[in-house]
Amino acid sequence: MLLEMVLRRTHPWIIHPPYGLKLGAVLLVAMLWVLCMMTLSIWIWAVVFWRLDVFESFEAAVYFALVAFTTLGFGDVLLPQP
Repeated sequence: MLLEMVLRRTHPWIIHPPYGLKLGAVLLVAMLWVLCMMTLSIWIWAVVFWRLDVFESFEAAVYFALVAFTTLGFGDVLLPQP
């Protein structure tokens, strides 16, 4: 919602030449926005795993959330068996 509001306000500036630098700026902002949202999602899952005592250390919870989120696969850190 915030990103949409910013794009609506800057639309008149974006549609006028020169386009190259403006396109680069818009793509950079979009890339940083996606990166921040992905990072926030990973940290939220890590906190959930840690608070539920799934892992003994917070670092292991962050690592597991990162591996699960990026679908790199499992093998070195697994969820404990009940």
